[in-house]
Amino acid sequence: MVGTLLIYFLPFLGTEKKVLMYNEANKKVAILCNHQRTVSAATEAGLGQLKEKLVLLKRQKKELGDLLKAVRRMLFSLPESALI
Repeated sequence: MVGTLLIYFLPFLGTEKKVLMYNEANKKVAILCNHQRTVSAATEAGLGQLKEKLVLLKRQKKELGDLLKAVRRMLFSLPESALI
């Protein structure tokens, strides 16, 4: 029923509304058909490298944080005469 009414009112709809309806319909069709893109090998390799880099950076951040804490402990434990 709605589809039939839409055919009659389609000529009276603005271009923006038609484009919006078209995009919504495409999304619904893609969901129904379960369209999925495959990831290329280059993309997969690039993501792997980024993950490795992220792990390295997180480890470095932790090490630097630990080093900063150690330095602060040392500074606060020194007598004031040693800081001058």
